[in-house]
Amino acid sequence: MRKHSPMSMFFKSVSEVVDQEQLVHNDTGYIGNAAGVTVFGAQSFQLSGEKTFTAIEGWCPGIGGSFSGDATTTIETDDSGKPSGNLVNINATKIIVPEAGIIKYVFDVPFKLSGATTYWLVRRISEQTLGNYLGIWANSEGGYDNGHASGFYLGTWHDGSPMCAWFKIYVRE
Repeated sequence: MRKHSPMSMFFKSVSEVVDQEQLVHNDTGYIGNAAGVTVFGAQSFQLSGEKTFTAIEGWCPGIGGSFSGDATTTIETDDSGKPSGNLVNINATKIIVPEAGIIKYVFDVPFKLSGATTYWLVRRISEQTLGNYLGIWANSEGGYDNGHASGFYLGTWHDGSPMCAWFKIYVRE
């Protein structure tokens, strides 16, 4: 006879699935300072319903210069079509040491997000000196119906429509 711990009946197995994605790429953007201007990148998205947000994936085709810092991804609320600077949840920040290839940012503590609400994936790097940057695969012809890319440079957010970043959003159902 198999014994179970008294707490085992309270935990159920949950699976992580991709809720939103944009996997077409025909262009490369960047975050950092490739040409004398510091750039942060963002991608808006909407979930298909209320979900528990767990992770995102992005594709970095390469690292420029002698970049040796870290990359921060935050999930922020929307402010009239641009990132607000306000986290959707206290746990909506993930810092990693980036490398070329597909990067999965797994958030330490999952958090709930509503469906049919615009949110922003915002990516920044710590090292902002000239020539140091991370590449980001993108689709300059759009391709994602629930959002678009935006770039922060020269002190303000600039609409990147129809550009969309390559991304996957993971949730628990």
